[in-house]
Amino acid sequence: MKIVIESLAHKTNEANEITIEQYQKRRVQRRRRVAKRKLRDVPLFAVEEMQSEFPGYTYDQFVSDVTRKKVKQKSFRRQREMGFNWIDIQREIPDFVMKCKVRTKTKALLRGRLSDGREFTMIIRAVWHGDYGESRLRTNELINMWKRNSLIEFAKHPSTLLYKSNNELF
Repeated sequence: MKIVIESLAHKTNEANEITIEQYQKRRVQRRRRVAKRKLRDVPLFAVEEMQSEFPGYTYDQFVSDVTRKKVKQKSFRRQREMGFNWIDIQREIPDFVMKCKVRTKTKALLRGRLSDGREFTMIIRAVWHGDYGESRLRTNELINMWKRNSLIEFAKHPSTLLYKSNNELF
């Protein structure tokens, strides 16, 4: 047997069908939400108001409704760090690390020389606030950009705070 919520549109009729088990589960969830709200709003009279709204409601049911059903388990997942992974960078592109004059978890100051003799200074940051909120330059993206050997791509990338070549420094 299914409980059907009638609607004018024929297409929504099938979407609104629920089973008896789903109905009972939703009813219990609603009762728990109401019990928590009543406890928060009127703590002294919460049980009496719940008994008036739900006939046959007992104090034991109220206590079980407002207490947590499961103990939250500790998550063993480590949160990803917001900075560069310098161990991976050292392993993949050691010349990048050699050119770093200053390196922190979230920033790197590079000085180097291109194959045509031009010198450059560049500051790269791992986290910045862009058009769509906070953005990140992940370590693998940094490695891939460096391997493509495209300093123009670095200069235009939003993670680059400063890019100067030697003829622009003076």
